[in-house]
Amino acid sequence: MLAGAAEQAGLEADPLLRAARDPERRAALTTQVQRDFDERGIFGVPTLILPRGPRYRGHDRIEWAIREGRL
Repeated sequence: MLAGAAEQAGLEADPLLRAARDPERRAALTTQVQRDFDERGIFGVPTLILPRGPRYRGHDRIEWAIREGRL
């Protein structure tokens, strides 16, 4: 699936797959995501934060976020 997405985007799949499997990269990504969650107060998925600041949590709020994003 990742290889197909890379190819559709015009990227070489092998380097992307190697990077995705690299334990150091995975650990760094996990650390960064946790830091972002903590700094932004994210505690659920999905959480959508629009550029103007409104925050929406939960799949039932996605339509609200889409409407707000179009204003």
